[in-house]
Amino acid sequence: MKTLYPYCEKISLFVEGRISEDDALRQERTAREILKRLEGQPGLILADEVGMGKTFVALAVAASVTATDRKRRPVVVMVPSTLKEKWPRDFEVFREKCLPPELRKKLTYARADRAIEFLKLLDDPHHRKRSMIFLTHGAMHRGLNDKWTKLALIHRALYRRKDIDGIRRALCRNMGMLLGMRWVAKESPDVWRELLESSPKHWLKVLNRHGIDPEGDDNPETDDDPVPEAVLKALKRLNRSKVDALFSALKGMPLRKSKHYKSYLKKVRSKIHAEIKELWETCVKSLKLSLPLLILDEAHHLKNPYTRLSSLFHDREAEDEAYEVSRGKLEGAFERMLFLTATPFQLGHYELCSVLERFQGVRWKGRNAAACGKGGFLKEVDRLRSMLDEAQEAAVRLDRAWGGLRHEDLVVDGTKYDDVEGWWRAVNRSDGLGDTARLVLDRYRCARDKMRAAEGLLRP
Repeated sequence: MKTLYPYCEKISLFVEGRISEDDALRQERTAREILKRLEGQPGLILADEVGMGKTFVALAVAASVTATDRKRRPVVVMVPSTLKEKWPRDFEVFREKCLPPELRKKLTYARADRAIEFLKLLDDPHHRKRSMIFLTHGAMHRGLNDKWTKLALIHRALYRRKDIDGIRRALCRNMGMLLGMRWVAKESPDVWRELLESSPKHWLKVLNRHGIDPEGDDNPETDDDPVPEAVLKALKRLNRSKVDALFSALKGMPLRKSKHYKSYLKKVRSKIHAEIKELWETCVKSLKLSLPLLILDEAHHLKNPYTRLSSLFHDREAEDEAYEVSRGKLEGAFERMLFLTATPFQLGHYELCSVLERFQGVRWKGRNAAACGKGGFLKEVDRLRSMLDEAQEAAVRLDRAWGGLRHEDLVVDGTKYDDVEGWWRAVNRSDGLGDTARLVLDRYRCARDKMRAAEGLLRP
């Protein structure tokens, strides 16, 4: 069967002084197996101790995906803030030591600490498109700090409203103050009016015509749009009721100067910013992204389905004492997911299954969708959870039976044993046992079989 993303044969994980040849072969086998399994399932967990090379395995998987993805979409690596410097450093070592020169030039990366930075990277033109984006945990929940996107939200709130000439004039007079961009009007006093009267998708042309660089640098010929396309599409999908609150705040703009003009303007500005914050949250939730792979480090943080990190892929909202599944900010954005953790055995199996359930947040439609289907995947997780329950119950029964053993029970075929290990070896070879020993043996065999069955389901 042809693998969706085959392993890139040009990768060599051997790094002298850092990764031995044996470790390199093990890591390569692991990367190949991950890519093979991702053909039919939405994701998997790579669980291993610190220092075993999970990072380089993940980078080999990521490089293989980017090398074969026809659309040249970036792989997203979501990392804790404590590791946001380490991952790019490891990436530079990987690129320098593990790739041939022709691939080294093609494999590029960028970092993003906020949602808007992430979306702008996705919106880069083809010649600047990155192969990999390191996205900090919490980035999608951090507030909006991009001034042009704030202006786009204001533009959307005014869209197709009647009798707003006075509001628009008041905004144009004060937009620099509202957005902290007084420098824009210094370059061209009429630019705010033109921006509010034209579609945000044309703003770059407007700014270039006025000699204004969106980033405030001396580069008026930039080809980087002020507002990412994904944001513009999300705003277009919002119905009027979603932007009414911001429009109401904008209607509070003072139309004429008066004695208390500045204090009144300050209050209105505060209200506008509060509504922009709310609308941005709504906008991010309605994003529609299509990316090949998410690699998420320290995935054990997903064990609680109500944490911020978990809610990126699967939100739950309480309503009428029931839970309804709603759309998380990154649900449906990725075709596959790879989770990394060094602490799998510190999780109870319900927590482990909760981590696995995050895989249901992949994109289930399209030519690259996982063959198992969402329904089939959720059935497998339920089956695994039930089997782990049975294994745990069998282990508890064994523990209780073993706790009932007494010294006088250490007899097999009439021979008395002084040490438990010798007795246990004999127990497994004989039928001449007392009732207590027979119960222990039965409980042991049941627990062993249940554990093996659970391991078989968990392994994929």
